[in-house]
Amino acid sequence: MKGLPKKYAKMGFKKGWKVYKSTHGKSVKRTSSKRSVKRVVTKKTMAKRKSYKKKKPIGTFGNAMKGIGSLAGPIIYGAARAKISNMLSNTTFVQRLPVSDYTDEAVMLGLNKGLRMMKLGSQPLIGSVLRAQKQIELARIGETLAKQLTQGSSNSALPFKEWS
Repeated sequence: MKGLPKKYAKMGFKKGWKVYKSTHGKSVKRTSSKRSVKRVVTKKTMAKRKSYKKKKPIGTFGNAMKGIGSLAGPIIYGAARAKISNMLSNTTFVQRLPVSDYTDEAVMLGLNKGLRMMKLGSQPLIGSVLRAQKQIELARIGETLAKQLTQGSSNSALPFKEWS
């Protein structure tokens, strides 16, 4: 049976159900004794957290500058090195340095260190120029040292001169 019979529905919803339940009673009677109810415990598992991976932006200006900087860094430094070297060689500070054949390289490496201490190496293009500068100067020191060692003179193998 679905819903309230027509006879009781005419009385109204609330009153009709009250009369119907009192006259009909419960439709199912229990004949057996009451069963004990067992409680079933289900193990709850924690939901896994969703993990999101940040996507790398494609074609941004910073990434383009890094790519260009790795190629342009040595070119930029090579073009500016001669002018900086000529400008610094005329100063009395550079002439008093205790390195004889390595004055140029020592000054340029000192300039590199100073610029890195000013945190300019964190910018993409300037950082690639400074990395190239360091590699180039160390290569020049190695080249000069190799030339002096292959010539075989005992005094020229020492890269430092006496303090005067």
